[in-house]
Amino acid sequence: MSAVDVTLGGMDRHCVLDAEYLEMIALVEAFPENQSGSDKSWVSHMHAAFDEYCKHTVRPVDPFASIARTLGDHHRQALQELLDRQQRESS
Repeated sequence: MSAVDVTLGGMDRHCVLDAEYLEMIALVEAFPENQSGSDKSWVSHMHAAFDEYCKHTVRPVDPFASIARTLGDHHRQALQELLDRQQRESS
């Protein structure tokens, strides 16, 4: 596990990130479009789509499901496999 200190809403918070969360971060960071020198224009489109989605939300959003909807098929499959494994391990 890793610990991170962040500021949210003007308040300092101490967060502990478990191995599964860090694995998901590493997976997303390894995508070709996240490499140095690649076209990052998709990020602004993803943010706009997420903001639009959140405008109509009345309950908390599963951030990983939202991210998975914006990714290509091969990325979606990798995230789904990780989420499935996480669900199996938690039950």
